[in-house]
Amino acid sequence: HLMRAFRNSIHESGIAYCGYLQMVTRSENYARYVLNNIIEALSHPYRDPQPTTGLNRLAGGLLDALGAVGESQRQQLCNGELELAELIPVVHQLADVAIQDARFRNIDLDILRALFFLLPGDARIYARVLKWLRCEDLSRYDRELLGDLVPRPQEHMPLRTIVDLGRLMAAVHDAALVVCVDQLEEMIDQSRGEKDPGEVFRRIVDTLVA
Repeated sequence: HLMRAFRNSIHESGIAYCGYLQMVTRSENYARYVLNNIIEALSHPYRDPQPTTGLNRLAGGLLDALGAVGESQRQQLCNGELELAELIPVVHQLADVAIQDARFRNIDLDILRALFFLLPGDARIYARVLKWLRCEDLSRYDRELLGDLVPRPQEHMPLRTIVDLGRLMAAVHDAALVVCVDQLEEMIDQSRGEKDPGEVFRRIVDTLVA
């Protein structure tokens, strides 16, 4: 209840994006576990009762930050008026414009592309973008729907994705990425069978610090 109240408070003011996770996992890649929970949190409405999710708010803010986008193009993109064959080149064009902006030069180009793909609200594309953001592998058909966006299942990519999302939040909304972590003490209890009971806990904390 305390964490929910904290999330509602910072979302009401718009000063941060809040992710929540219970650190009860035996995952070997804690960054992937953290990323999955952040994406899950960002997939929910940013501020009740408005339906806009955190990811859509971030994508819309990115589009608003680009002064070169005309109103007619914006409406076509956000109202889902573009066919997939038309959407893909528009997304690549917008990402190329964004990467030339000093605010976004340190953010992976494919992250920008993925966010732009969210704007039409097409459920088919949205589901694939979430898989891509979670650093899952994609089938050939899934890639085609995302304009052949290359998946990033490598072990180091979850942490890199979290960092890029945080940078994007700061650049677009001057907002922080807040990660609320609960039940750390249960993780310590689970690690008591290890040779070094504190090792699991230290790896978790190292990931969160990184």
